[in-house]
Amino acid sequence: MIVAAMSVMVSIAGAESLEEALAEQSRIRKEIQNLIRKGAWRGVDRMYVQLLELERPEAKLTFTDHLAGATASRELGVIKDTLERLSAAIALDPKAQQKEWLRFLRRKTGYIKFQGRFQPTDKLVIDQIPFEPELQKAIEKAEQTLIETGEFVGFLPRGMYQMGSISFQVPMKLQTQEDLKRQKRLKPISLRAGLNGVFAPSGQREGPTGFVVPGIYSGVQYRHDREKLWLQGDANLGFYGSVNVQMFSLQTAGFAGVDFAFGSVGLGALYDISVGRIYGMNPQALESACQNCSRPDLLGSESSYSGFATSFGPVVSYSFPVKDVFGIELQVGSRYDLFRWYTWVAVGSTMQLGR
Repeated sequence: MIVAAMSVMVSIAGAESLEEALAEQSRIRKEIQNLIRKGAWRGVDRMYVQLLELERPEAKLTFTDHLAGATASRELGVIKDTLERLSAAIALDPKAQQKEWLRFLRRKTGYIKFQGRFQPTDKLVIDQIPFEPELQKAIEKAEQTLIETGEFVGFLPRGMYQMGSISFQVPMKLQTQEDLKRQKRLKPISLRAGLNGVFAPSGQREGPTGFVVPGIYSGVQYRHDREKLWLQGDANLGFYGSVNVQMFSLQTAGFAGVDFAFGSVGLGALYDISVGRIYGMNPQALESACQNCSRPDLLGSESSYSGFATSFGPVVSYSFPVKDVFGIELQVGSRYDLFRWYTWVAVGSTMQLGR
């Protein structure tokens, strides 16, 4: 008798609780419609969360409920919530036209977990700004979240991003066990090879009056990475060849740089020691340049110079990865060889070595 009485009381309480839940859901749904008409999407989002808290087997949320929640999160720039709510709506009506919306978001966005320290003035920049307003709002929301909390977990439009001095890609590249093993096998040393050339302007007394000399080079590169900053050293062997200049060269260079979303940029210095012959030199200029130096081989009536030549100067480097261990690099600099300043350019590729 006692057990039966208690069961009846529980059933009555459950019925009253269910009736209250249904009544509250009805009230919230009316409030949601009012808020939608006003465009008060934060209120709609808050009301949808309350509906979720009241949901139970006897008081399920409807397709319209989930769609209202998805629309609110879209307007607020929270793609993660939009995907979850759209998925719940489509599960109730698989043939709904909103299924294309869900497919669009899954195709255009990717998951990212990212954190860092940012200033209020930092901007979250994507390499290609999406056309769709809901995707633009997602980027703005992520920027606000990163500035306020220093962390973002969710979905963003696919692409390369830069915020402050930190860059990242969406979606994140998931690292498999094989990826981790390959990274451990990689060394900070790369082989490098490419084409280069030097250009000396005309109108100078020393040397040939303006020349362009193409060349080739190959060598090794050592790079030490520390977060977004890096140090790098190069050593190359090369050959320059033209009508006026034939030189074999040995070059060493050092760089310091920063990684960006669009590649790596560095500033450094280069030293070159070459051996060969330069034709078309001005004898009077050579004699004037060497009045106080012990280089008798530079003097005489012949307008050419054979032997060693050294040069040095600043250089700017830009490089970006192409695939796995391969990369492309561009270096532009200016060198001084005791006679003149001249410009040189090198374009080549790198391949990182592994164990």
